[in-house]
Amino acid sequence: MPTEGLLGDGVKIAYSETSPMSWVELPQLMDLPKPPSPTPDKLETTTHGTAGFHTYGTGLKDVPDIEAVFLFDPDKAITPSHVAMITHRDAKTILWFRIETPSNVGKTEFIAWDFQARVQAADIETPKDNWQLMNLSLVYAGGYSFYDTPAASAI
Repeated sequence: MPTEGLLGDGVKIAYSETSPMSWVELPQLMDLPKPPSPTPDKLETTTHGTAGFHTYGTGLKDVPDIEAVFLFDPDKAITPSHVAMITHRDAKTILWFRIETPSNVGKTEFIAWDFQARVQAADIETPKDNWQLMNLSLVYAGGYSFYDTPAASAI
């Protein structure tokens, strides 16, 4: 069990319109329940015999939608990346995304995920007490990589 937990603090998410990537950070991230998590299909491999048990293997992997919540800033001069998500949603653009999670307390090294996705939703909520949120939903489109060796941020 970790002795120095980091509950979402220091997590970063960015996008790039091109490859090689030139990352544009999506600032003011408030919630990212989980990074991309490919889950293979469960396939039955049972052959009839005397054992009396079903056996299983794994098949193609499905990547569930990636959800995030941001403190929205509609000022394009300050936070153009928030408004860009709405633009890319409407254009159905495939983008590269990167999520980095701190791997140390100093938040100087990160593990990371790179993947391609389309913006399925970039919904703005009604402001409440000077807070306005943007709910972002990404649909996986390919190019998945996971970097488990901690390294400096690429964002």
